[in-house]
Amino acid sequence: MMKTIFQVNHERNCENGQIILVEDDPAIRSGLEQLFESESYSVTAFASVSAFLFDQSLIASARRFPTVLICDVMLPEGSSLETLGSRRFDFPVVFISGASSEREVVEAYKQGAFGFLLKPMEMDELLKEVVRALAAHQRHLEQETLRQVALQKLVRLTAREREVLDLVCLGLSNTQIGDHLDIALRTVKLHKQHALEKLDKPTLPDLIKLIALSHPRDKLPDTTSISVFASTI
Repeated sequence: MMKTIFQVNHERNCENGQIILVEDDPAIRSGLEQLFESESYSVTAFASVSAFLFDQSLIASARRFPTVLICDVMLPEGSSLETLGSRRFDFPVVFISGASSEREVVEAYKQGAFGFLLKPMEMDELLKEVVRALAAHQRHLEQETLRQVALQKLVRLTAREREVLDLVCLGLSNTQIGDHLDIALRTVKLHKQHALEKLDKPTLPDLIKLIALSHPRDKLPDTTSISVFASTI
């Protein structure tokens, strides 16, 4: 089916960035919508957090497009900090407020807020924050794509082969791996050989990156593991 001009433009704007706006003041909401649309962003506005949370398809689309939530703190339904509570989104959240205490600012950052701007705010300042937030989310999406590719490659390994490679990337020698897993040295070498063949024999740096990507919160192993690996293959 041919896409309409509206659909093409909408997708292009989504690729530039999706802005989810929660603001109860109609005049401010309309003004911000026009501002963001003039920058070629896709904008979806709500008067309440509950209305935003009801739109699960919009939240799901943040897995495809760089997204930022801009949310007023004080709303008729209460504080958005309390409404959002312990909810965690994969995209940045920027709070805006006309009258917030230091406690609320601190609480927002404790909840993982990307930014907090006080009204009246300069539009240039807000746009800069939006650009920063969308760039951060774009990096997250790219990293998640790489992680999924890594997981698809690593799924070829048996559980034991994966254990061996995890320990290799931590810098353990074949002997240390055997002691740790309580298996023979020859078995360690066979598991390592088979695992590397399944992964198309990556270089050590590529192997370390591959394993690290499957554990996004882990740090890369120390580079001393490279010499250990090279001497034990």
